[in-house]
Amino acid sequence: MNQYTDLLDLRTVIGYNSSQSFGGCLAPNNMADTQPQVERTEIDPIFKQVLTDRCEQLNIPLRTQVEVGRMPRTMDALIRLSNPQEIEQVQTQTPFGYFREHNQVEFKGKGDPLTIEGYHLILGRAHFYMGEQRISPSQMTVTIICSRKPRKVLYHCEDHVEFQKVDSAHYVSSEKLPVHIIPINELAMIPQNYPLLVFAASDRKLREFLQKTLEERNLAYIRYAYAVRAEITKEVLAMARRHYRLTRPELEFIYNDIGQELLPFYNPGDLLKHLNTRDLLKHLSTEVQRPLSEEERKMLRQLLEDQKKKSPTSL
Repeated sequence: MNQYTDLLDLRTVIGYNSSQSFGGCLAPNNMADTQPQVERTEIDPIFKQVLTDRCEQLNIPLRTQVEVGRMPRTMDALIRLSNPQEIEQVQTQTPFGYFREHNQVEFKGKGDPLTIEGYHLILGRAHFYMGEQRISPSQMTVTIICSRKPRKVLYHCEDHVEFQKVDSAHYVSSEKLPVHIIPINELAMIPQNYPLLVFAASDRKLREFLQKTLEERNLAYIRYAYAVRAEITKEVLAMARRHYRLTRPELEFIYNDIGQELLPFYNPGDLLKHLNTRDLLKHLSTEVQRPLSEEERKMLRQLLEDQKKKSPTSL
């Protein structure tokens, strides 16, 4: 795990629901101005009745108390940065070098492309949040991370919004509340981008990423990639197993944390050398894809003999 992942997992990323408030940002009830409540209770019905009567005279359709949308008013993630040190950390160690105090993050996956209608819904949640938290656009950013590049939104919706290209994988809107779009397929293969590259829609991009993380022994991302794109992850591991000799801690991590389903894609000789003998006996026969060589059989017999000598009853 790098600092970026820790930051997201352990401290700053939270699911936001409009029924919640954070950090005392909303004024306490005893400090709220009661005058607007009185007007809504006493004046609003009169206003609506006057408007209704006039529209009926003109034969114009009108509805009051209109519910705007039925989708949950939730953000995918919200990153709250409460001090300059946190802001600097995120800006220097993640793709989000533009983050401010309040940062909405939305994800559009391979099968859920960003549309202009979806864009407006995301922006609507941002404005709702700003109203609840009583903050200005200068304190907030909106980021939409896209597995696929949303070409129609970026290039063919000028009557809705215009985007400027910051770099090859970063576009920002010209609105007061900036909306940043990051197409994952265009991200550079650098550590700051690793947490996003796991979700690349391009098979080629994902393969390149997995090969690079294997070279760097960064096994945590293999686990994430397997959860997202199991077949490609298996394919890369099967091709790479002859080129990488894993250490004992790495093998233990794969076995205990990633899961036994990945064991067939590693060299059985490495498994025989390093894995716990009890677990090895339990899973070796069903998990290893190819038959053991004579050398590996000798190694296994030797391991069993050594284990018996150390603890005759442990098996």
